[in-house]
Amino acid sequence: MILVPDGSSNPPPSHDVAFERLARFLARKDVDPAPRGKGISIGAGISDKEDSTIFYLKVEIRIINQKLIENDVFIGNIDVIVSELEMENIQKSKQISDLQLNLGALSARYFDQKNKLISEFGDKFKTLVAEPNAAGSSHCAHSQAAQDPPIDQPI
Repeated sequence: MILVPDGSSNPPPSHDVAFERLARFLARKDVDPAPRGKGISIGAGISDKEDSTIFYLKVEIRIINQKLIENDVFIGNIDVIVSELEMENIQKSKQISDLQLNLGALSARYFDQKNKLISEFGDKFKTLVAEPNAAGSSHCAHSQAAQDPPIDQPI
């Protein structure tokens, strides 16, 4: 909903509607709408009421033209924002592709190193990889016992 300069919330009529109303008015009065000189020739027998209607329609056309210009500027600004967002989207997509490629390369290196260690150390390395908590828990229990203070013996 667009606010009209007079403060009402009714949307202004479209550009074509204003021209159509002016054309109907001129046709109804049997007036020649062809331009003569600087303006529209409206004939000799036009009353003040009809003249004010033409003036109102011309003002309405100017307002509609101004709104059209404002809308074009707004659309241009939105187009710029959309273009910036599309460029950002392209950059983020490239970053995602690069990260996926790097993750694939790192995974391949991990599995290659793991296989080399298994082939070199055999079952000993397999048990360390398969049960990291079991191998680490005995080491942790041993180091925890070394850190505990000795219990005082009763006298």
